[in-house]
Amino acid sequence: PNFYGYRVTDGKRLWKASRRRYAADADMRYIMGASDGRVILGGGHEIRCLDVASGKLTWRAPLRGRLVAGRGCIAGQTVCVPVDRNEVFLFGLGSGKRTGRFALNSTGNLLLAGDNLVISGNGTLAVHRTGGTAQGRDFK
Repeated sequence: PNFYGYRVTDGKRLWKASRRRYAADADMRYIMGASDGRVILGGGHEIRCLDVASGKLTWRAPLRGRLVAGRGCIAGQTVCVPVDRNEVFLFGLGSGKRTGRFALNSTGNLLLAGDNLVISGNGTLAVHRTGGTAQGRDFK
């Protein structure tokens, strides 16, 4: 169970990162997305940011007792992470600092589609209109 980085132009493998590389209790099971030379992984009680070119850890953000509850996404400079108890935590892509949170009626995998946040999980599908923002947070 590893993550690999490949060069787009010729398919050469650049790096390999173990899912358990940085903490014995973290299970990085989700790729939240990639943007600005970073790839975001999530699982267990934290999320991690790796440098796309080297695979080296850039930052990690503990969820302080909360669990990643699905595949998140990146919206502009914001990482959106679904967590248990029907919430989404927001983190800065560059810093890993938590910038906000908002509650939903359900939790699961997230997908941004235009001004809509689509959530699928536990046999449900929900669509929330964001209007470009969620709880006052700009996603552009």
